[in-house]
Amino acid sequence: MAAMDLVLNPARLQSKLPCAVLSVAEKQQLGSSTTTRVAWWKLSLHSLFLRPPREQCGGVWESERGARCRQTVAAMAMAEGVVAKEKEEMEIGKLLRPTPAEAARTVMETCKEGTLSTLSEDGWPLGTEVKFVVDMEGNPVLRLQPGALHTQHIFQDSRCSLHVQLEQPGRRKPQCTLQGFMRKVEDIKLKERLEIAWERRFPSENATDDVLYIMSVERFLQSPDMGEEEIWVSGSHYWAATADPLRDCANRIVEDMNRHHWEDIRRFCNVYANLDAELEEASMTWVDRLGFDLRVLTKSPQNILEIRVPFTREVADERDARSSLTIMAQVAWKQERSFTPSEVVLTTVEL
Repeated sequence: MAAMDLVLNPARLQSKLPCAVLSVAEKQQLGSSTTTRVAWWKLSLHSLFLRPPREQCGGVWESERGARCRQTVAAMAMAEGVVAKEKEEMEIGKLLRPTPAEAARTVMETCKEGTLSTLSEDGWPLGTEVKFVVDMEGNPVLRLQPGALHTQHIFQDSRCSLHVQLEQPGRRKPQCTLQGFMRKVEDIKLKERLEIAWERRFPSENATDDVLYIMSVERFLQSPDMGEEEIWVSGSHYWAATADPLRDCANRIVEDMNRHHWEDIRRFCNVYANLDAELEEASMTWVDRLGFDLRVLTKSPQNILEIRVPFTREVADERDARSSLTIMAQVAWKQERSFTPSEVVLTTVEL
């Protein structure tokens, strides 16, 4: 009933949607003249944050101290406003996208291969491609041959790293590099559970004499895409996070939207992004439980824009995500076709 109510009342849904662009970051792509702008949307957080009445305090201060303190009060108010704005922007960012820990868990539970780096005897790191699965806490589990170089390195120094990147539509590559200590799985019950997990992930592989090793994550480096800012996150945050519920169906949703609902994507850009420039191409690049990403090529001025559009609420599965996209598409369709009739001027003709 709630979903139908939003469909029947587009104004109500429109009030729940983002209302303004929060920030725009520009960068040059690979030395070319093409400018990429990444825009996030600003949500209304008045119901989430209660700001202190600084204006009242400032007025009392000014009346007691006189004109000499007016500049001080103004400077304090400006500084407090900047801090409040930065805090609000940080909270908005948390609402728009999954956290770095959640993004890393999604990458690890979606991918099957990565680059394992261990320390050789001469101190140089050695990296090779390996397959892996993850346990319930997201710790990587690998099969290593007893005589392999990595196995010998781990025996001497258990410190290692595992770099994994996820290929997304639209050429985006979110990636993470996990650092931790590698140890051989000795517990029989744990080994049995991990063997089952490995068989489910790689059902076509034959049984081998490889030994199971598990990596205890100490920290990780996460980046939303190649060339974008990276952030270090502790292992405790990684263990506490969960992977995105749409990780197994995101590619399917994106492909379906780009192939069969490209008109809706253009409406998303026109209505929710409120772009000033003329669109040449628009496509969806990713979707998660909090929203979806669009890549837009504009004609005049010619730019490549990456736009984040949040859902009105968090979605739980593929059906929920498709339902939200359908509702937003219907609201955008009605909004795009709404118009105000021009005023009719009546004239009197004397016969």
